[in-house]
Amino acid sequence: VHRARPVDLELLDSKLEAF
Repeated sequence: VHRARPVDLELLDSKLEAF
């Protein structure tokens, strides 16, 4: 099971903002 790490969440947020 992949646990979302704070860093991963931050990267996802930046990617969502890019799109």
